[in-house]
Amino acid sequence: MAQVQIPPKQRKALQTFVELSQESTESLLRALRDAKPTMTPAQLARQVAKIVKIPFSDIREILELITSILIAVRTAKRAKQSTAASVATAISAEKLIGKELSSEEVEGLKEKLLRFLELPILEITVKATDVMLQHKNVFVSARVLTDVRPIFSEEDLTPVACVIIHTLEIEAFTDRARVSYFAAMDPNDLRQLRDVIDRAIQKETTLRKTMDRSGLSYLETDQRR
Repeated sequence: MAQVQIPPKQRKALQTFVELSQESTESLLRALRDAKPTMTPAQLARQVAKIVKIPFSDIREILELITSILIAVRTAKRAKQSTAASVATAISAEKLIGKELSSEEVEGLKEKLLRFLELPILEITVKATDVMLQHKNVFVSARVLTDVRPIFSEEDLTPVACVIIHTLEIEAFTDRARVSYFAAMDPNDLRQLRDVIDRAIQKETTLRKTMDRSGLSYLETDQRR
């Protein structure tokens, strides 16, 4: 079995997961089995936090941990059972909760991890994220900078008129790096862009109605960034 090292950024989440009581574990598992699919762990955490007596921050931390493990499982093409065993062994070896665990405790922790890793709803979240990110350029943010540019006379260089120039900046993830793209636009260009976006939103609305009629679940992207 390959040795697993726990990344520093995952240590707190694993501690939260390990310290989750049996009662809270069962309650969270039941809520997740009954929950509706979501695009992100944060959305799913908000949904189940209304049902279980666990702080939202803890639920989010745990779900982000489990989905990150599932992504690693998919990327490395490893079995969930062996991955859960490796993580449980690493938790014990690194004394994450202040002590080395007994073999029975390691086995119990492996089974606890495995129950979460095998939840269909988390598989859907991981696959949906993968589908959304399977592009060379993934949108991050946008803004428009607006400037007034004076037009000067040739004789005495005094301003005689002006034009308004908009600069559209789009930030995207390109080849795993943040890259900004810029385009100069006049007022007509800006209105054309608005019309294109409005048309895309109308098409999305129509498609969502069709999906509702077919019974397919539509996974909303998280608007809370």
